[in-house]
Amino acid sequence: MRPSKVPNYRSHLSPWFQPLNLVVNRKLARRPFLNILIPTLLVSKMSGGPNTILILATMLASRGINVRLISTNTPVDPDSVALAAHLMKLSGIDALPEGLVLIDGNDRSVAIEIGADDLFMATAWWTAQIAKYSVGLTRHTKFLYMIQDCETLLHASSTDYALTLETYGLPHVPIINTRVLRDHFVSTKIGQFSDRAFAKEAIVFEPAVDRAFFHPMPRKARKAKNKLLFYARPLSGHRNLFQLGVAALQKLLEERVISSASWEFLALGNEAPLLSLGKRAVLVPLPWQGFAEYAKTMREADVLLSLMLSPHPSYPPLEMAACGRPAVTNTFGAKTEEVLAKLSPNIVGAEPTIESIADRLGFVMNRVNATRWRGDTLSYPSTWDQSLKPILPKILAAMDAIRAG
Repeated sequence: MRPSKVPNYRSHLSPWFQPLNLVVNRKLARRPFLNILIPTLLVSKMSGGPNTILILATMLASRGINVRLISTNTPVDPDSVALAAHLMKLSGIDALPEGLVLIDGNDRSVAIEIGADDLFMATAWWTAQIAKYSVGLTRHTKFLYMIQDCETLLHASSTDYALTLETYGLPHVPIINTRVLRDHFVSTKIGQFSDRAFAKEAIVFEPAVDRAFFHPMPRKARKAKNKLLFYARPLSGHRNLFQLGVAALQKLLEERVISSASWEFLALGNEAPLLSLGKRAVLVPLPWQGFAEYAKTMREADVLLSLMLSPHPSYPPLEMAACGRPAVTNTFGAKTEEVLAKLSPNIVGAEPTIESIADRLGFVMNRVNATRWRGDTLSYPSTWDQSLKPILPKILAAMDAIRAG
């Protein structure tokens, strides 16, 4: 049922989902906006997914679309200079497009004016719920939905799970990050993806891995120890399988497949603890790093362990593959060993079990200097122009179709 007004839900429904305070201004119908609902516009919170949204927003605005980025869950970064610099650096431009506007939607006591012809783009499940009610205030029935993961996997059976699942059945145009993820939605027939025609029309792109940052670098002929980099998020990223990765490392050390005499173990993630792995090996957390420093850490590592219980391949294994070094990650659904190997021979898939991860990781670590791991073998684009430009006409056509009803 199409909502006729925005209900006054409170945070007891979900800690993330509260519809925006929107008011229709008839005068704005003459200048319709594409309102992109993004959870945050704080530079400190930016990562691969949010950055992809920002790049797409800037590209659309550069092509004459009036775009408003509305921050739904945090204020807009108070350092406007740093935020502008971040946007320009991401997009490779010298000045922000005039049609790009940043809006603080976090304070629900402050109304945001929209036009009856405005369009909406959701970028996470709770923003899709917001879009559902926002569209009800316009002349349209659909919204655009940037999908970068199967977000039901973020939740146990719960209200949040139910609300997430609902969004994939809402009237929307999906813009999906990776064919692997699209294939998962199709194979599981989730929401509208049970309709073959709908699935066929989904807009799909492959993400870029910037080779200016992620590229092979000469290895030192002799090093005291090799570096294992573990993408570890034990508190906020349960799907990153921290405990499973630790158990696999402990198994390898206990069985003397690897040793602390030859390896140092570094945790990339601002929440990872200093942790004993046994046999005198310690997992040492690295401090929070900016993008350039993060990329340098990747280039200097010898092996990456990066897990995510999701059909999306996730960015770290792709970035490590571009650095010409091996990455061990887990399979899930359509994300099979064969699919991962086609993305890059440097990406090694393991079943999400202690034994399988330990087996693949031990194999890689004991052959770390083999020629098969050297070189950038990643099949994904190296620039966002190559990644997103091909889908821009499809997005513009979808916008026209929504307006046409």
